[in-house]
Amino acid sequence: MNLSNAVYEAIDTPTASGEHAHKVILRDCLGTLAVALENSYKFGCASDATHSRMLGHFAQNGLTTNNITYAPYPEYRAYARNIRRTKPKLYSAPDAALAEVFAAYGDIARATWDTQGNPEPDSRHAVHVTALAAPYALREYPDLDASLVSSYSLVHDILEWHAGDTPTLNLSTQGHVEKETKEAEALELFCTTFSPEYPKLVTLVTDYEELVNDEAKYVKTFDKLDPGFTHFGNKGKAIKELGIDSPETFWREHHNTYVRMSRYALDFPRILEDRDTRAQMIEELAWPSAQ
Repeated sequence: MNLSNAVYEAIDTPTASGEHAHKVILRDCLGTLAVALENSYKFGCASDATHSRMLGHFAQNGLTTNNITYAPYPEYRAYARNIRRTKPKLYSAPDAALAEVFAAYGDIARATWDTQGNPEPDSRHAVHVTALAAPYALREYPDLDASLVSSYSLVHDILEWHAGDTPTLNLSTQGHVEKETKEAEALELFCTTFSPEYPKLVTLVTDYEELVNDEAKYVKTFDKLDPGFTHFGNKGKAIKELGIDSPETFWREHHNTYVRMSRYALDFPRILEDRDTRAQMIEELAWPSAQ
């Protein structure tokens, strides 16, 4: 929770233009990744350069890896020291069409809430997942490629630029089918539009969607942990807006999500344990009289 809160504080900081830092960070990091990948950088180099830029934004807002909240993650501190020297030498902005996708992706409103009780945008969610998934992976699952984890985390919801966000809590079977259909259409459009100029970025997104490796499965699993941070922060008010009106309904939907996750998440039991722990904490806040 400590690192999560510190990251939220850093990325919720308003910029000079008035928008929150997470919007700037997501656009900048995705642009860096897309251009660096296509300029003959090795994947790890492009990914690490992107993660380094994210840490640079955090530092501007007062959060560095020297902060006490990173103390439980010594492996990540070492990783951060190493990648600070990695910068793309030929960085330029992505083309206008791709930049539009990045901006639209970041602006998508989610069912989760920010600390002000407003719908959380995808930019906040994606940056938060990236900032936590890499340290967690290096500590709990060191065999994973942290660079790949970081890049998958940034793009994991990019199809929502076209498909939008569909809350899955209390969602009907037909609703899940419609969600999958919209996301398949978005993936096809993304591939068709950007394969000629950004084939490596398209491959990154496609590989994540197809869960071709352990890093993709890890990020998809960690993504299901992330909403718990916001639900805890608002004491379950957001989930009640989705029709979760009792502890029984809450745990039923928690279990249903686990069943859907089981096709990719079982190799990451620590995340599943943390998800259960967070759910217990949310229940205690949302329905204190039931305790």
